[in-house]
Amino acid sequence: MRAWILFLPLSGCFLFSGPIDAERLPKVLGDTLCHRLKECDRGEFEADYFDGRDCRLSQERSITELVQLRDESGCDYDADQAREAVKDIASMDCDQFYEAVYVVGSFKELQSVWSGCGGGT
Repeated sequence: MRAWILFLPLSGCFLFSGPIDAERLPKVLGDTLCHRLKECDRGEFEADYFDGRDCRLSQERSITELVQLRDESGCDYDADQAREAVKDIASMDCDQFYEAVYVVGSFKELQSVWSGCGGGT
Protein backbone atom coordinates (compact mmCIF):
# COMPACT_ATOMS: atom_id res chain seq x y z
CA MET A 1 0.00 0.00 0.00
CA ARG A 2 1.35 3.43 -0.90
CA ALA A 3 1.16 6.31 1.52
CA TRP A 4 -0.53 9.46 0.30
CA ILE A 5 -0.68 13.02 1.44
CA LEU A 6 -3.39 15.47 0.51
CA PHE A 7 -3.15 19.17 1.21
CA LEU A 8 -6.40 21.03 1.56
CA PRO A 9 -5.37 24.68 1.12
CA LEU A 10 -8.50 26.22 2.58
CA SER A 11 -8.37 24.28 5.81
CA GLY A 12 -4.61 23.76 6.14
CA CYS A 13 -5.23 20.06 6.84
CA PHE A 14 -3.14 17.11 5.84
CA LEU A 15 -4.57 13.62 5.49
CA PHE A 16 -2.29 10.61 5.68
CA SER A 17 -3.08 7.00 4.97
CA GLY A 18 -0.85 4.03 5.46
CA PRO A 19 2.81 3.68 6.37
CA ILE A 20 5.45 5.81 4.63
CA ASP A 21 8.22 3.58 3.33
CA ALA A 22 11.83 4.79 3.38
CA GLU A 23 11.84 5.44 -0.37
CA ARG A 24 8.87 7.82 -0.07
CA LEU A 25 9.93 9.58 3.12
CA PRO A 26 12.10 12.22 1.38
CA LYS A 27 9.21 13.35 -0.84
CA VAL A 28 6.46 13.25 1.78
CA LEU A 29 8.53 14.83 4.54
CA GLY A 30 10.11 17.32 2.11
CA ASP A 31 6.67 18.46 0.96
CA THR A 32 5.54 18.80 4.57
CA LEU A 33 8.59 20.76 5.70
CA CYS A 34 8.37 23.15 2.77
CA HIS A 35 4.69 23.78 3.35
CA ARG A 36 5.31 24.49 7.05
CA LEU A 37 8.32 26.70 6.32
CA LYS A 38 6.43 28.74 3.75
CA GLU A 39 3.48 29.16 6.11
CA CYS A 40 5.45 29.80 9.30
CA ASP A 41 8.51 31.70 8.06
CA ARG A 42 7.82 33.07 4.61
CA GLY A 43 10.81 35.44 4.77
CA GLU A 44 13.25 32.61 5.35
CA PHE A 45 11.51 30.50 2.72
CA GLU A 46 11.83 33.26 0.11
CA ALA A 47 15.44 33.99 1.10
CA ASP A 48 16.52 30.34 0.85
CA TYR A 49 14.48 29.05 -2.08
CA PHE A 50 13.51 30.23 -5.53
CA ASP A 51 10.10 28.57 -5.25
CA GLY A 52 8.30 25.59 -3.75
CA ARG A 53 9.94 23.16 -6.17
CA ASP A 54 13.40 24.41 -5.21
CA CYS A 55 12.54 23.91 -1.53
CA ARG A 56 11.19 20.40 -2.08
CA LEU A 57 14.25 19.33 -4.09
CA SER A 58 16.59 20.69 -1.44
CA GLN A 59 14.68 19.03 1.41
CA GLU A 60 14.39 15.75 -0.51
CA ARG A 61 18.17 15.67 -1.04
CA SER A 62 18.85 16.24 2.66
CA ILE A 63 16.30 13.67 3.78
CA THR A 64 17.56 11.12 1.25
CA GLU A 65 21.06 11.55 2.72
CA LEU A 66 19.66 10.98 6.22
CA VAL A 67 17.79 7.84 5.13
CA GLN A 68 20.94 6.48 3.45
CA LEU A 69 23.11 7.28 6.48
CA ARG A 70 20.70 5.54 8.84
CA ASP A 71 20.50 2.55 6.50
CA GLU A 72 24.30 2.31 6.26
CA SER A 73 24.45 2.50 10.08
CA GLY A 74 22.23 -0.57 10.29
CA CYS A 75 19.23 1.26 11.73
CA ASP A 76 15.79 -0.31 11.52
CA TYR A 77 13.21 1.87 9.77
CA ASP A 78 9.61 1.93 10.99
CA ALA A 79 7.19 3.04 8.25
CA ASP A 80 4.30 3.45 10.70
CA GLN A 81 6.39 5.72 12.92
CA ALA A 82 7.41 7.69 9.83
CA ARG A 83 3.74 8.36 9.06
CA GLU A 84 3.13 9.48 12.64
CA ALA A 85 6.21 11.73 12.62
CA VAL A 86 5.20 13.44 9.37
CA LYS A 87 1.65 13.82 10.63
CA ASP A 88 2.94 15.39 13.87
CA ILE A 89 5.18 17.83 11.99
CA ALA A 90 2.35 18.75 9.62
CA SER A 91 0.05 19.53 12.53
CA MET A 92 2.53 21.72 14.44
CA ASP A 93 1.54 25.31 14.96
CA CYS A 94 4.10 27.88 13.81
CA ASP A 95 5.56 28.36 17.32
CA GLN A 96 6.25 24.63 17.63
CA PHE A 97 7.70 24.50 14.12
CA TYR A 98 9.91 27.52 14.80
CA GLU A 99 11.24 25.94 18.00
CA ALA A 100 12.02 22.65 16.25
CA VAL A 101 13.82 24.33 13.34
CA TYR A 102 15.59 27.26 14.97
CA VAL A 103 15.90 26.49 18.69
CA VAL A 104 16.33 22.72 18.92
CA GLY A 105 17.69 22.30 15.39
CA SER A 106 15.92 19.01 14.75
CA PHE A 107 12.57 17.30 14.96
CA LYS A 108 12.24 14.99 17.97
CA GLU A 109 9.30 13.49 16.08
CA LEU A 110 11.76 11.77 13.73
CA GLN A 111 13.67 9.96 16.50
CA SER A 112 11.15 7.12 16.68
CA VAL A 113 11.41 6.43 12.93
CA TRP A 114 14.74 4.62 13.32
CA SER A 115 15.89 2.21 16.01
CA GLY A 116 18.79 -0.13 16.63
CA CYS A 117 21.41 2.31 15.37
CA GLY A 118 24.08 1.03 17.75
CA GLY A 119 24.42 4.02 20.07
CA GLY A 120 21.14 5.83 19.62
CA THR A 121 18.98 7.27 16.94
